[in-house]
Amino acid sequence: MQFVEQISRMTLVEEMTSTDDTGNDQAMDGLIRRARAMLAEAAR
Repeated sequence: MQFVEQISRMTLVEEMTSTDDTGNDQAMDGLIRRARAMLAEAAR
C-alpha cells in the first residue's frame, strides 16, 4: 500500500509541475509511466 501512496504523490507532483516547459517534464512523464507499469505488475 505504501507503494500506491508513493505513485499517487508522484502523480500529484507531476500535475503540479506540468506547466514547466523544461525537459524535466518528459523525464517526469517517463518516471510516472514506469511507476504505473510497476504498479500494474504488482497488482497481478
